[in-house]
Amino acid sequence: MARQDRLDDDSSDRLKLYDRSGLDAVNYICTYLPHLSHRMLGEAAVKHLIDEYSSSSASVSFIVMDPQAEFIEHDNVRLPPQLPELQKYTENLRQLLEQRGIPRVDLPERDLDIRVQRVSELLLNRDGNRKELDD
Repeated sequence: MARQDRLDDDSSDRLKLYDRSGLDAVNYICTYLPHLSHRMLGEAAVKHLIDEYSSSSASVSFIVMDPQAEFIEHDNVRLPPQLPELQKYTENLRQLLEQRGIPRVDLPERDLDIRVQRVSELLLNRDGNRKELDD
């Protein structure tokens, strides 16, 4: 999370696009080690991260894509995920973002071309009207 904090502190106006964020680590703990979630959410670094993402001046939107069975592959590094496990993680992420007032855009589409098109629209319109993507 310290690396994420340093990246987010970059005050330049350039676009930042991350595949993962510090909140992924928080969500993993909340999902898979729920007995530690209260302590994790009380940590100063986590509170700071959440405050940054939920502040009204933040230009951060989380793009949450639904997991798809056909995209699950065993990479011989991690334990192979199961679809219900990924769905639980994704739902917990949505709840975490909503509870903390962090903006998000949901992309439930299965078609990869449509996902790419919608993310491209979001990036192109990031300073404009987001309603089109939220429909």
